[in-house]
Amino acid sequence: MKHWYRILVIVIVGMGITELRAQTIYGVKAGFNLSNMLVKDNFGTSSENFKMKPGYHMGVTAEMPFVESNDKYTFEIGLLFTTKGFRSAKDFSNNSFDETDINTTAYYLEVPMTAKAYYQLDKVKIFGLFGPYLGRGVNRKAMARAIYDNYIVDPEEEIKWGLDDEHADHIGGLDLGLIIGGGVQINAVEIGINYGLGLENV
Repeated sequence: MKHWYRILVIVIVGMGITELRAQTIYGVKAGFNLSNMLVKDNFGTSSENFKMKPGYHMGVTAEMPFVESNDKYTFEIGLLFTTKGFRSAKDFSNNSFDETDINTTAYYLEVPMTAKAYYQLDKVKIFGLFGPYLGRGVNRKAMARAIYDNYIVDPEEEIKWGLDDEHADHIGGLDLGLIIGGGVQINAVEIGINYGLGLENV
């Protein structure tokens, strides 16, 4: 529960700071995700066959200038619902199974905190951003699909968060990392692309 309190405090403080500025801009954000995971231990890497998993994110943001009456450099904080995970597909021709497909999805509440810099170019603004993010897992499920002699087995399981002995093979609920990205702003609409690098061992 302490992770939830940390995220709540960050959001409240961040939103409270933005309330002190008259030029605060509130917005909504939504987009498309591609995520993957790296799995390795002392015996090597076991995620070579993992594939990008498509997903989505959506939420709200608040943005304010670092200096009053200067909109070139701003700070943005948000609260997003986002999906992460990975897919693993293998072809076992001439083996016990014909093929398998494992689809793992993790749902997070994520708080990005980024510094943004704008540059005016004709009628549009170009921007870049960089900063940390903090996330807390709210749900996770794994689906497996195996084909054996044209017989399909496709169980689905909801897996608990945790890295203790009881859930040794599961995913840790706290995620943190760095975001770097950029895009363009046309009137009140921003279109951009971000890359998030997870730093927490989940």
